Amino acid sequence: MTLVRHGQASYLSEDYDKLSPLGERQSRVLGEHWAHNGIRFDEVYYGPRNRQIRTGEIVGECFGSDWPDPIVLDEFDEYRAEELYRYCLPELARTDPRIGELAAALYEASLEDRPRAFERVFQEMTRRWVMGEIGSPKVEPWAAFRVRVHSALASIRSKARRGCRIAVFTSAGPISTAVQLALDLSDTKALELSWLVRNGSCNDFLFSGERFSLGTFNTHSHLRSSELITYR
Repeated sequence: MTLVRHGQASYLSEDYDKLSPLGERQSRVLGEHWAHNGIRFDEVYYGPRNRQIRTGEIVGECFGSDWPDPIVLDEFDEYRAEELYRYCLPELARTDPRIGELAAALYEASLEDRPRAFERVFQEMTRRWVMGEIGSPKVEPWAAFRVRVHSALASIRSKARRGCRIAVFTSAGPISTAVQLALDLSDTKALELSWLVRNGSCNDFLFSGERFSLGTFNTHSHLRSSELITYR
């Protein structure tokens, strides 16, 4: 089973859930790499987000009729960081000194410095969310996110034919959660791992019965130039 992180989305734009031109290139390069090297899949799954679906579609265009009919699974959606910001950040910025400091730095940052300032807020809030220190009834808890991803992986594995090769187009959070399952990592380690997953990278897992093992993590040799290697 190969889990693919979607190509670069439209980071810090009004519509994040759309591949950037670079994200489309990353997806095309991956599809061409697989097709050229004779890598074929028996089953294909997409997460429900536009960026996940479009990545799979572009890869599939390189295979033509050899691309299996994809199945969209909501369970491979990313965790809802945008909802965490929307419902938790305003109150935390008023009541939590550390969050307030980071939020102020974000609001005051120049256009050039804004991505890094955003990352500091993002990492601090999601770390606390994973630890159960912050949350909202309107935000899916980390534990529920982890369960839905693990359940989807188990469902696919239970139905797969022997020797079947599967591709799943998803996001960094589900990928790191799959690695967590394979390596028995803590929740905080899984979260931190998600920050390292490159756009358009491949993550291979071997499975048989109850066995679910990590083969490769974050491989991106198909992205042959440095300009194609992105994290956000």
